[in-house]
Amino acid sequence: MGPEEDVLPTKPAWTKITENHEATGIGTIFWRRTEPQIHFHGMFGKRDTVKMGCLREFARVFIIVEAIIVEIKGVSTRKRSR
Repeated sequence: MGPEEDVLPTKPAWTKITENHEATGIGTIFWRRTEPQIHFHGMFGKRDTVKMGCLREFARVFIIVEAIIVEIKGVSTRKRSR
């Protein structure tokens, strides 16, 4: 959904997805300390409604999620902790 306003630092605009939806998107998996951290931007659609944005907090999967993971070798990156 993007930030609430066009200012820095950004303040996210929150919405909930409370029913099952089709989903597609792209994200990253980085190591945060000793655990992987997933950051996912997606589009979530049901009938005539589409929501788009960064999936945050807690998420559950209904039935199945298909994922294609592409590893980029030879690159050393880290995500900074806030």
